[in-house]
Amino acid sequence: MQFQYTAVDGRGQEHRGSLQGDSQATVAAQMRARGLFPLEIVTGPAVAGAALAGAPKRRLLSPFVRSRDLSFFCRQLSLMLRSGLSLLDALKLLAAGASHPRLARAAAAMALDVARGQPLSQALAPHTCFPALTARLVKAAEAVGELDKAFSRVAEDVERRAALRAQLMASLLYPSVVILVAIGVVAFLIAKVLPKFARFLTRRAVQLPTSTRMLLELGEFLTAWGVYLGVGCALAGVGLFLFHRTPRGRALLQRLSLSLPVAGGILRYGLLAQIAGTLGTLLDSGLPLQESLQISGQASGHASYETSLQTASQRVLRGEPLAHALATQPLFPALMVQVVRVGEETGGLELVLRELAAFFDTQLQARIRTLTTLFEPVLLLVVGSVVGLVYHSFFQAVFQLAAR
Repeated sequence: MQFQYTAVDGRGQEHRGSLQGDSQATVAAQMRARGLFPLEIVTGPAVAGAALAGAPKRRLLSPFVRSRDLSFFCRQLSLMLRSGLSLLDALKLLAAGASHPRLARAAAAMALDVARGQPLSQALAPHTCFPALTARLVKAAEAVGELDKAFSRVAEDVERRAALRAQLMASLLYPSVVILVAIGVVAFLIAKVLPKFARFLTRRAVQLPTSTRMLLELGEFLTAWGVYLGVGCALAGVGLFLFHRTPRGRALLQRLSLSLPVAGGILRYGLLAQIAGTLGTLLDSGLPLQESLQISGQASGHASYETSLQTASQRVLRGEPLAHALATQPLFPALMVQVVRVGEETGGLELVLRELAAFFDTQLQARIRTLTTLFEPVLLLVVGSVVGLVYHSFFQAVFQLAAR
C-alpha cells in the first residue's frame, strides 16, 4: 500500500515523500530507521501535508498563543506519540519547529524536565499557555498510557472553545459596525455640514426650523465638548477594564452580562455548551467527577458558573448525585438536569454530556441566527430614522428659503 508522509529530521527540517508499507505503523518504523520523525502519514496519492496545510507560520513577536497555534501543537504531539516516537524526542522536535515562540520555549523546558525524570503532567503544569485542564488530562492519561489521546482531547477542547468564541463575536460584529457607522455619519453631518448651511441661511435672514436649530445646538455642543466627552469615555472604558480585572468587578460584570435581554441568552448557551463539553472530556479521560466539576468551573472563565460548579462539586463529594447537585443551582436549566440524571442512571454520563454540548451549540447557533435576522431590519430602521431626521431638518430649511 502506498503512503504519503510528512516528517522532520533531527534538525527540525521538513521532509515529504511516499513509502510502501502494510500499515501506518510499518511506514512510521521505516521512517524512524531513516532518522525521520513522522508528522503525518496518509494513504493514497493525496498530497502529503494536507492536514498541516493550515499550520500557522511561526511568529517572532507575540506573547499571546492563539487557539489555532495551541490546537496545532497538541495535534502534532498526539500524532508523534501515536506514531511511536518517544515523548522526549517529540518535545525536542516541537521545541525546534513549534509555530509560536512561547510554545517552542514551553516544549524545550518540558523536554528538559522530562529528561530529568519528571512526569509530563508535572513538567507541563507551570506553563500558562496551556488550558487549565491540560495538566489534569495528561496526569490521568499517564496512568493508563494514553498520552496521545489526552493531547487529541485537548486539541478538540481548544477548537470547540475557539468556535464558540467566534460565533459569539460574529453575532456582535454586524450590529456594532452598523451602529458605529451611523454614529460617524450623523456626527459628521451635525458637526460639519449643518453649521455651514446654517450660516448660509442666516446671511439671508431665513428663520431656521425648530428641528434644524436643535441639531445645530447639538453640533455646537459636540464641537465645544466633543474632545472632553471622548476623553471621558476613554477614561470610563479604562476604569471599567481595570474594574473587570479585579475579582469582585469581574464577578459583578459577568453576573450582569447574563441579565442582558438578548445577549444574555446567547452567553448562557455558549457557557453551557463549553461546560458540558469540557466536563464530558474530563470524565472520558478518567478523572473523578468531583475534580472534573472543579476544573470545568475554572475553565469556563465565568465567575458565576465557576461558583455554581464549585458548590455542585462539594455536594457530589458529600455523596449527592450530580443531577441533584446541579438542580440546586439556578444557572443550569431543567433540561440539563434531567438529561444528566438519565446519564447517571444508565452509566453513560460522558456520552450524555457530549450530546448536551452539541445540543447547546445548536441552540447557540439558532439564537445567533435569530439575533442577526432581527437586528438587521431594526438597525436599518433606527439608523434610517436618525439620518432621515438630519436630512429632514436640512431640506426643511431649504424649502423655507425657496418659499420666500
